[in-house]
Parts: sequence; structure tokens; C-alpha cells
Amino acid sequence: MLLVTIAAGLIIGITVLYLRSFLIALIIVIGVAFSIGVSYCIYRAIYRIPIFPFMNLMSIFILIGIGCDDIFVFFDTWDQEKTEWLRKYQDRQHTDSKFLAFILSNFVFFSCRYSIKYTSSTRNLSFRSERQIK
Repeated sequence: MLLVTIAAGLIIGITVLYLRSFLIALIIVIGVAFSIGVSYCIYRAIYRIPIFPFMNLMSIFILIGIGCDDIFVFFDTWDQEKTEWLRKYQDRQHTDSKFLAFILSNFVFFSCRYSIKYTSSTRNLSFRSERQIK
């Protein structure tokens, strides 16, 4: 249990240092907790399996890693787009929330979708190939 706590603390700490936001790291952890809760409910309610194996609880680290990876890609794309737009329109100070929401909705989602898609698909292929080897 000590190693689990140390690993989770390191993941959250690195995420906080990289993104400079404790709130975003907390949202990642909450999303992982919700996904484990949903999988537990699927086990118990839909499949009626009374035991939730220990390996399913170990998937928390995989989910945190996947969530952090996608968040890092998203925030790097956000910083690049914001810098480019502020340089492009430096004569007009567009720092209000409507301008930032415009950048987010029209450019960031479309710019990073392929990066997230390809990292997720290669990760999926690696898990599938490992399963077929066994």
C-alpha cells in the first residue's frame, strides 16, 4: 500500500509541476476514480460478478498515465495556439474569456485530436499485442 501511495503522489506531483495547476491534477484523479467506480458497478450490477479482482484496482495507474498523457498533449497545444494568436493579434488585447473560449473551441480541439487519437491507438495496440502473446 505504501508503494501505491508513493506512485500516486509522484504522478500527481509531476502533473502539478508540469501544468502548474493543482486543480487540473485533481480533476484527472477524480476522473480515474469515477471510471473505477463505474467499472465496479458494471461488475456488480450488469455482470453480477461478486469479486472485483485486485488487477482491476491496479489499472488505476494505467488510467492516470493515459489521462495525464492526453492532458499534457492538450495543454501543450493550448499554449502553442494561445501564443500564436496573441502574437498575431498583439495590437488588440484579446485576453477576455470569450476570446480564449473561441481559441479553445475552434482550434485547440481540432489541433490536438490527431495526436491524442494516435497515442491512444498505439497504446491500445500494444495492450492487444501483449494479450495475444500470452
